Amino acid sequence: MNIKEIKMLEHYRYLIENRLFDEYDIYGFLILIRNYLPKKELRLVHEFADNVAHRERDQGLVFENLKNCRLNKYQTKDGKKVIGYIGYKPKTWNNEWKKLMNLFRISINSIILKELTVCLFSLFQEVNYVDENGKIGKLGLFINPDHNQISIYTSEEKSNSYMVCFDN
Repeated sequence: MNIKEIKMLEHYRYLIENRLFDEYDIYGFLILIRNYLPKKELRLVHEFADNVAHRERDQGLVFENLKNCRLNKYQTKDGKKVIGYIGYKPKTWNNEWKKLMNLFRISINSIILKELTVCLFSLFQEVNYVDENGKIGKLGLFINPDHNQISIYTSEEKSNSYMVCFDN
């Protein structure tokens, strides 16, 4: 990182550690760190950083999931898991964000991680996915107040299309 980027990182570190951030801050933080992410080690973080940089996507994990859903006609295994759809486990999600924060020497706790997740999920609603024939789907935000849960989902956005949660 150059001197300017280091100063910007210090700003985001202060906001995150002191729980003063909102989704706009996380947006800027992801743009700042995107080029410094180890892609294989932080696969989900990198996917989300790419979604910030490109609100219309034609590649990536979510794009492949949408293509696979359409190709497999939303067939499921055991009536629950969509064949060819690779989500994430909450433990994996949490571990990647902890590794990321450790990489940039940002201290977080479980409360900060939950607040960060809310910001991230909010940011990624309405990301569109397109192929050579046009739009194939988007990311959305699903809030289930009965279970105190939020999730992101993919959908083709047709009147009869399914909504598939990105988490497992």
